[in-house]
Amino acid sequence: MNNSDKTLSIVLFLFSVFMFMMSFAIPENSLGSGISGPSFFPQMWAIILASLSIILFFKSRRKEEKGTHKGFLKSLGEYKKVFYMLIASLGYIFMLDVLGYLLTTLLFLITTISVLSSEVKLKKTYIFIVSSLITATTYFIFAKLLNVFLPTGIIF
Repeated sequence: MNNSDKTLSIVLFLFSVFMFMMSFAIPENSLGSGISGPSFFPQMWAIILASLSIILFFKSRRKEEKGTHKGFLKSLGEYKKVFYMLIASLGYIFMLDVLGYLLTTLLFLITTISVLSSEVKLKKTYIFIVSSLITATTYFIFAKLLNVFLPTGIIF
């Protein structure tokens, strides 16, 4: 089995167990406890993460038996994608207060879709439309429906 996949699946599984155990330390709120108490979502995500790490472990074993396992980030092109995504994520974090949620998210999504779909040549208008729809939808849900404050930035 590829050591990186094996290591990753074990680390993720151990982290999910730690996350599940630590979720019991979250104090109950005054509204009462129950299935949807404050520890519900961390426990749910810990279970999902543990399940996915188990799937990764057995899936990489199956690939090893078939001899089709290529390894983790084997080609230089994949390293470039990781580097570009890291730069885009850091740019998003630092520019969010300057440009605001709408413009920064739109630029981040355009960059992300362009980088991750480099093998499949997508039209720039398609990328712009999809990014605009995702940005507008998330803005509407969080700012208008849920009344969550989103950074406005200097421009907007």
